[in-house]
Amino acid sequence: MLTPIGKYLRKLRIDCDESMDMMARRLGVSKTYLSFVENGIREISQDFAVKIMDEYNIYGEKARGFLDAFYNTPIKTVTLDTDSIKHLDGGIALAQQFVMALPKMTPEQFKEFEKLFNRFIVEHGIEGVIGDLS
Repeated sequence: MLTPIGKYLRKLRIDCDESMDMMARRLGVSKTYLSFVENGIREISQDFAVKIMDEYNIYGEKARGFLDAFYNTPIKTVTLDTDSIKHLDGGIALAQQFVMALPKMTPEQFKEFEKLFNRFIVEHGIEGVIGDLS
């Protein structure tokens, strides 16, 4: 499914008369990665967005369309720093299991898990967690 940033990049590539391979080389990424971004499979980081803007001179009024596309593209991935859990026996495996189980939860199961997890966060004084912890 095309995302706003995927549509923008595809149009930019076509407007610049570049193949996917040419644009990928120009941006220093693989053709596969660029294809995934265009097709909504992968997201781009803020650093990569800046690189695109710099490489294609997307500034001033031209930046509005690019930034609208960037900020209106839903974020689908979360990155977990596995270095922070590698000392836990089975920590990485548990994180992988969670990622696979979460989408299979019913709304009721999700709410039950969310309450349990939020209680754990509050009881242990964990800071920096994003979300409603009430």
